[in-house]
Amino acid sequence: MAPSNTKETEKHCVLCCQEVDIFALGKCDHPVCYRCSTKMRVLCEQKYCAVCREELDKVVFVKKPAAFSSLPYQQFPCEKKHDIYFCDENIYAQYR
Repeated sequence: MAPSNTKETEKHCVLCCQEVDIFALGKCDHPVCYRCSTKMRVLCEQKYCAVCREELDKVVFVKKPAAFSSLPYQQFPCEKKHDIYFCDENIYAQYR
């Protein structure tokens, strides 16, 4: 069954179609789940958006999608090797 509105589609990852509890956002503002983003960045060493292919030098893991430009990611904990920022320690703990 197809989602009935935009809010429903925001709850599911466009890549794996699983319900999203933590979103990964880059400068293009296309949200994917943190699991898919982690697989791409860490395992495959691919740092581009899976939706539009824009190169993403950094991504932020958040609980709710928001405009990337509005996120104060410089103040967030960071996993420097893969340029992943975490809006809080709980998200960082889930990533690890």
